[in-house]
Amino acid sequence: MFPDDTLTPREAVRLCALGVLAERRHRYSALANLIRDFVGHVLGPSLDLMGTSIELLKLEGLVEAVDGLGMEDDAEIAITPEGRQQFRALLTARLRSGATELNKLVCALKFRFLHLLGEGDQHDQVDLLVDFY
Repeated sequence: MFPDDTLTPREAVRLCALGVLAERRHRYSALANLIRDFVGHVLGPSLDLMGTSIELLKLEGLVEAVDGLGMEDDAEIAITPEGRQQFRALLTARLRSGATELNKLVCALKFRFLHLLGEGDQHDQVDLLVDFY
């Protein structure tokens, strides 16, 4: 995170990946496509934002292959309990001041995955978004 507790571009993509998996498991290839499609629809194609690897999330213990190894056999990927904690931390991060492309993505992600938070966190995030705008 940036020093002001806001998300970096890499963390925004990580939030997208973990959020998609928090909803349900996906095959490796489907997960990669869902992440690319969401980020691409919000910001357009960007090589800078496609740097987060699902393999890195596996290595960090945030996701796990359920029925295979990973990319090489298109395994089904699931979020771990540590991944859920990281997802909550990323989703409840602050927004950076100013109208930047990154804020556009983070706001879209907050709206997209708001339903996965508890009721108290949902209210806090809605208040944060209202205050921001």
